[in-house]
Amino acid sequence: MISRRISKRALAPGRGYNNGGLNPPSYDSTYLLREGSGRGRFGVSTKAIAAAVIQFFPDSSKGTALPALSAMLSDTHSHPDSTRNSSFYIICRNFAMQSSAHGLQRAASARSVYIRIFWLTVFIVALICCTFHCSFLVKKFLSYPRMTITEEIHADEIDFPSITVCNLNIFKKFEMLRQMTRNPPANNSMNPSEIDPTAFCYKSIYEFLQESKIVDLSDIWTSFTVTKDGLLKYGHQEEDLITHCTYNARNCHNKTYSIVDLNAYPSPRYGLCHTISVKQLSLQNVTSPGLALGLRLTLNIQRDEYFNLLSPEYGARLLVHPAGTYPTLQRGGVALQPGTKTYVSVRMRKIDRLPWPYSECTYEFEQSPLAYHLRKTGQHELLKHRIYTYEYCQTLCRDAYLLKQCDCSEEISQGNRKFCDPCNITQAQCRTRFLIGFHRSPNYRECNRFCKPACSDIRYDITVSHSEWPNSQYLYFLLRRWPKLKEKFGLDAAESNNIYQNEGLNSVHLKYIKSNFLRVHVFIQEMNYLSIKDAPAYSTSQLFADLGGCLGLYMGVSLLTILEVFGLLKSIFYSIRRKIFAKMKPKAPKRSSHIGLNWAASRSQK
Repeated sequence: MISRRISKRALAPGRGYNNGGLNPPSYDSTYLLREGSGRGRFGVSTKAIAAAVIQFFPDSSKGTALPALSAMLSDTHSHPDSTRNSSFYIICRNFAMQSSAHGLQRAASARSVYIRIFWLTVFIVALICCTFHCSFLVKKFLSYPRMTITEEIHADEIDFPSITVCNLNIFKKFEMLRQMTRNPPANNSMNPSEIDPTAFCYKSIYEFLQESKIVDLSDIWTSFTVTKDGLLKYGHQEEDLITHCTYNARNCHNKTYSIVDLNAYPSPRYGLCHTISVKQLSLQNVTSPGLALGLRLTLNIQRDEYFNLLSPEYGARLLVHPAGTYPTLQRGGVALQPGTKTYVSVRMRKIDRLPWPYSECTYEFEQSPLAYHLRKTGQHELLKHRIYTYEYCQTLCRDAYLLKQCDCSEEISQGNRKFCDPCNITQAQCRTRFLIGFHRSPNYRECNRFCKPACSDIRYDITVSHSEWPNSQYLYFLLRRWPKLKEKFGLDAAESNNIYQNEGLNSVHLKYIKSNFLRVHVFIQEMNYLSIKDAPAYSTSQLFADLGGCLGLYMGVSLLTILEVFGLLKSIFYSIRRKIFAKMKPKAPKRSSHIGLNWAASRSQK
């Protein structure tokens, strides 16, 4: 390879192109031009290029010949042989040499092939382990695990719940017998035309018994069909069931105002139930717990009106539920026994669940899958209660399928929907088959899919205790003070002399009261309530912290290294774009610059 030096003096100001002559190049310059391999883009030697540059830049006296020469020489080395300098390999190699990730720099700078292979192997193994570990962390995060936080919170105020009471007897015996036998007793003065003939449609009790298929007759209620009007007319009314009511030592009803609301809920399974809710918000917010306050009820079960086939036990049922919610008696409630006083201490429990994607919960009916299903099937009028509860959703879903299958309703009767007609054999048999096989049908699984737990739920845990009631002498003083209570207790006020005996009730009247009446006291146990909250068990911040630790452990990667990778991708992108544009750009025609170059070459040969 031949090396020639161009004198700096030839390129210095005043020593360039002068009087048409070209100063001969000297060999003391530091600018080295390589001939042979240093062919320019026009296929001539670098010596000729240098001479041509000096010739065609007459302003070399201004010091511009040297930069122009450098630019031309750099252009000769950048195309086409120098395109590999910006290739993918060179870009990646430069990135590896300058990367802050462990292993890459050692592999790129290693002179031995074996050392380079070793570090590349270590880096690839670390990359695989890091990828596996990071995928495990991401998979754990995408499973959206949650944890439960339980704590006891002291509250300044606690909402007093609603109380629903039902007589364990669904229908009054006298009215049922009249409908079953179709022959009212002779001593009945009521006009038979006043009784709804569709209330109960069996010719006899024995015909009704034939419907049972279980030895303990526990399935007999599925064959018992009653209309809503029949329950409202022949069930135990409010004035029949609730003899006396006080709230916070105040009468529930006065002549001028009432501090509670009473709503009737007819149910073919549980009879005519009554819900008691505190009307005034100031009274509903309890600020002091204990036995001194709360709701006190005296209930009359009317034992002589019991129809024993459908009511195998005597008493009443009490359900404690949040104010404004539908009383779902399927939960059971508490059974109250006549002749006793039942203390029901209430403790609130608040449950907050995380919504999707952590869990499937519902805030209100309008957002529930059941609401979408009811709108789709044209049963949107069933959506009356806005306060969502899981139990009521199940009841509503079951009733919607009963309505679709049998064209009648059992629990919910709204709009044009009616209770199943007991005298319509088709509806009665359809209803019986539906209730017996519902829990084994696909409809039951659909209801479980439609009904999800409430995102915000309030429960009331109760503790029940009993005492014998009433005390004979206490009742004596009570009736002395309030004579009008005699009639409510079923006592004849005209026989006052026969009622009392030795400052107490005689045994006959006391037995009657203990057989028919009961007392219940519902109160807030304490001002502390149990809070149960769902919280993410693996948060986004924990995910990034674990990913950073994983990348640092296996590969020594940090946030700056990730930015370096983005820089690498940017360089590759621009390199590919330049190559694509270079292929798309039309080739320029060759210039006739060989004239000056050939002239310069001929002068250099002399």
